[in-house]
Amino acid sequence: MALLDDFVAYVQRELFKRPFSNDDPTQESVMIRRGGGPRQLTGLTLSDLQLVGQKDGAVVGIPISDIPSLGGGSVEKKVIFTQDTPNVTWTITHGYASTNVEVYVVDTDNQRVEADSIQAVDDSTVVIGFTQAQAGKAFLRWYD
Repeated sequence: MALLDDFVAYVQRELFKRPFSNDDPTQESVMIRRGGGPRQLTGLTLSDLQLVGQKDGAVVGIPISDIPSLGGGSVEKKVIFTQDTPNVTWTITHGYASTNVEVYVVDTDNQRVEADSIQAVDDSTVVIGFTQAQAGKAFLRWYD
């Protein structure tokens, strides 16, 4: 009987501390702690090209096109470059007279890709390099 009493005491003392979810989140979702309980979890499913952020007091998926400058400056210009043919070098000519650029790269399935090199060669050219040929898109933003 003491073993059962120990188990009941454990459940009453420890089990409520464990995270739980009232629903069955979809696969490939991010778990967010929400609700009145200390450890209630809710699944957050992101759409293509979304990042986790907070808006109006709630954690939500925010499109990357809506994210302001991380450095505090205003967005000056932006370009979406599409590379349809796989290549190890993507050369983007923009002519915006600035090397102060932020670059985000995705493959043809809209999955984030880490380039091996990103270089603002001059005020009008950005070169993205890969070790293996890659097709996809590059999102570029210039800041003040």
